[in-house]
Amino acid sequence: MDPHPSEMIQPVRTAWVTRLGEAYPPKYTWACNSQEIESKRAIILQTQKLADGRDPRRAETFLVDEGKFLAAGEVFKEDESVVFRDDATNEVVGVVMRNLIDNPGILEWLDHRVKIACHERRNTRDPGYGVTIGYSSGPRKARKLKWTGPYRVVKATKVVQSTIENSSAGAHIWNEARKRLPQEVVHDFESLAVPCMGFNSDKHEKEGPYAVHDGARRIQKTGVL
Repeated sequence: MDPHPSEMIQPVRTAWVTRLGEAYPPKYTWACNSQEIESKRAIILQTQKLADGRDPRRAETFLVDEGKFLAAGEVFKEDESVVFRDDATNEVVGVVMRNLIDNPGILEWLDHRVKIACHERRNTRDPGYGVTIGYSSGPRKARKLKWTGPYRVVKATKVVQSTIENSSAGAHIWNEARKRLPQEVVHDFESLAVPCMGFNSDKHEKEGPYAVHDGARRIQKTGVL
């Protein structure tokens, strides 16, 4: 039986880049790639209420020159996966992964999970709307690496089910990414004492079962949790 396209390892291109003498864009700036975006963002940044009043700094906008990010003559397709390495040290400095999930049924299920999460979880972005699913270092007063859990007021049984579904989505994306990411990147993550996805437990990373959905079909998988 031929493997599904989503199970085939797609090629990842390596690009060599030269480290700049100083940070670009500068630190504490909001990088914009067009004058239109910069103009709109500048007004918001200067007038909106600060999300954290303990830090009075207001980020400034900065119109970037995208030519500074690419070596001469380098062209990357919009659907191309690329690993960027320092041409002097071979260190990985950036990764772009495209078409990580090629199975349209599973991709539709993941998109559905995102929409449900946006409805069930607290907004963590201002201005705009966004929710956080993934690892967090916890609040400043109680630092602890754990899976995020800022839900709105919903039934406890629904929280448990949503947590299982969301953590399964995270596990599937990570297991697919592990097939294509540089090994030193995977090693850095897996060498950490990372709690299991989704249950705010103190159990550390392990292999185990999880499930994804392809339409009405539930697919059982085994991988890193």
